[in-house]
Amino acid sequence: MILCVPKEIEIKDLSIEAYKSSYKVNNKSEDKISEESLKLYESLKDYIKFLTYSGKKEVITFGTLNYLKEVKQVVEEHKLASKLIFEDLLNSEKHYNELFVLWEFKGATVNELPLVIKSTVDKLIVDHDKKIIKLVDLKTTNDITDFKYRFYDPKHPGYKIQLACYWFAIETWFRENFKEYDINEYSRETYLVAIQTKNPYKDYPVNCEVFSISEESLSEGLSILEKKLPDIAWHFENNLWDHEKAYYEGNGINSVL
Repeated sequence: MILCVPKEIEIKDLSIEAYKSSYKVNNKSEDKISEESLKLYESLKDYIKFLTYSGKKEVITFGTLNYLKEVKQVVEEHKLASKLIFEDLLNSEKHYNELFVLWEFKGATVNELPLVIKSTVDKLIVDHDKKIIKLVDLKTTNDITDFKYRFYDPKHPGYKIQLACYWFAIETWFRENFKEYDINEYSRETYLVAIQTKNPYKDYPVNCEVFSISEESLSEGLSILEKKLPDIAWHFENNLWDHEKAYYEGNGINSVL
């Protein structure tokens, strides 16, 4: 990466421009403006460099900062969540965060081409010694109790489908990056770390729970996905996404509840 550092004369001009746009300068001479702008630049140059080279940053309030610290503390105090989320600080070579994978769904096609799916795995833990692969998915919710009911609600199978897709992505990634290992020799574990955030309508505290996802739930998610593949392919081929397929082919009714 090449960093373009402004020359001294450019720094002076930019400092004066920024100063004039931020402060009242009606009663100040150009020399005074130049002097004060450069002095301000010197005091803030480390921060300016940070903003310049670290990309776009979102400014948050102290209230949001304290809230995030509270969430972090709650996760750190949970005996399993703390290991799943923060253990990479101790052994980073086995932990992969926000793992982006493009993978092909075998047997599924769109316009006679393989169906390619994009997945971003929140966290993957690979233990070659014990031959264990752990998938960790992080979710936020206003109500953990309600979240558990929605996970098993047959009308909302999205969580199960998503986790099933993640394992396809992991298998693709593993075979590409660890050719010397056989993924079939590894056991797999799936965890969902749910963080209960503050609900403006309910006096719920920030909380954290970890759920172990069964192979049965993953198989169910895969089965639902396979049934939906023809519809997914239809949407790709027709580039229609605002409604379900039934809406476009029928009278506007998606389904009968």
